[in-house]
Amino acid sequence: MPRLTKPRALRPGATIGIAAPAFPIDAASLHAGTKALRAAGFRIRQRRDPTRSRGYLAGSDAARARELTAMARDPSVDAILCVRGGYG
Repeated sequence: MPRLTKPRALRPGATIGIAAPAFPIDAASLHAGTKALRAAGFRIRQRRDPTRSRGYLAGSDAARARELTAMARDPSVDAILCVRGGYG
């Protein structure tokens, strides 16, 4: 069985990317969450507005895939936080 690889711990000053690869989030919840993360000492990076929706999803399939891929490839992003669960 392969060994579990653990990610490094986030420290204050790290950049957290906010993505919406499934459902959108309401503006009040997004604001409260990013405010709490900033208060904890983290920087926030958002590619676009996670509150925007297309039907019940947070944008088109292509747009959501582009956003998450770009966030994963960005060397300045230390962790990615998905704002909502779901599928799509």
